[in-house]
Amino acid sequence: MAAVAVRHSMHIGRLGEYTERAAAAGLIAVVTVGAAGPGLGSVVPFGGQARFLSTNPWSVGVPGRGRSMVFDGATSMVAEGKVRVARAKGALLPPGCIVDRNGVPSRNPEDFYGGGSLLPLGGEEAGHKGFGLALASALIGALGMIDDPNPTLPGARVQAEGPVGGQAGGVFLAAIDPAAFGDAERYRGMVGDTLGAAKRVPPAPGRDEVLLPGEPETIARRQRAGGIAVPETTWQELMALAERFHAPLPEHRPAP
Repeated sequence: MAAVAVRHSMHIGRLGEYTERAAAAGLIAVVTVGAAGPGLGSVVPFGGQARFLSTNPWSVGVPGRGRSMVFDGATSMVAEGKVRVARAKGALLPPGCIVDRNGVPSRNPEDFYGGGSLLPLGGEEAGHKGFGLALASALIGALGMIDDPNPTLPGARVQAEGPVGGQAGGVFLAAIDPAAFGDAERYRGMVGDTLGAAKRVPPAPGRDEVLLPGEPETIARRQRAGGIAVPETTWQELMALAERFHAPLPEHRPAP
């Protein structure tokens, strides 16, 4: 097993990129990026009103014969990007995703940008689960802050003296070789068989099939190979940025 903590970093891109590569190499991988503390993030703690957490995603990759599992998800009800997309489209959010600045549940994206917050995974009823996962992400990531002579968390409005000062966070990555525990090929077979059994579970009414973690993203990637739908307001913002920085824009086709 190998593990590393990264300090002074709160964003390393899509976590699944790392766990996908590890699983393809026959390794189990766990990656998380988290932060917790006053002045941080966009997520309220369960039962709280003020922002205290980032979206603190986790990703896990497990190699299997024939298919692998790659999970990548935030510990908030939705990622902040989903709120931005809904705002650009002039659409409402699903119930239970955000609260306004007073802690009142809302579906209006503008309430989030008016000082509101995202709810932890599990929402109003079971948000203690997402809150626990989010805290675990930040506290494990804070391993990199232990001997840091200048502990800082990018994005914090107020910097603490260190983890004990009320803020904690960082990046944590771990890789595990199944061969250290026994026959790696047998393990991959067990994983593949279990994932296959999950796929054979009869789908619920209104569903076509059981989708494994990572499959929705794979399907979306395939569907978007020929182009990505972008809200008109977002496209106008991209055009303005491209003009400002003299950057070329990709081909733009009107939506059918």
